Amino acid sequence: MRKISLIPYKLADGEDKKVPDGKGGVRIERTPDTLYDVRGHLVMMLFSRPLPPIQLREHDKIARKIEAAGGDDLLLEEAEHKSLKEMVESFNSFYRGDLEFIARVTDAPEIDANTPSTGGN
Repeated sequence: MRKISLIPYKLADGEDKKVPDGKGGVRIERTPDTLYDVRGHLVMMLFSRPLPPIQLREHDKIARKIEAAGGDDLLLEEAEHKSLKEMVESFNSFYRGDLEFIARVTDAPEIDANTPSTGGN
């Protein structure tokens, strides 16, 4: 089995913005940090190119597993991980913010199926 962290990671810090305070003045409000949606990107990768029907069904099964995963980690069987990794390695529109995501998929640690994960799956 392979373990992939689903914890979103920070792409950018929030910013201070001036907003009207309703009394003729302004106040400073902090915008939220920009976070990378790991779970959403994992699902998107599975459908990033046209697929034949059998592979589409296999990828949908993996996507449903990703969407249903509870906790901080996703546990994938070797075949599931291989399918996801192949899609990531064949995708050509990444940018710098995707480096952590790519590493989480391509370098996912192999674990014993009996090893408890943090947060469960």
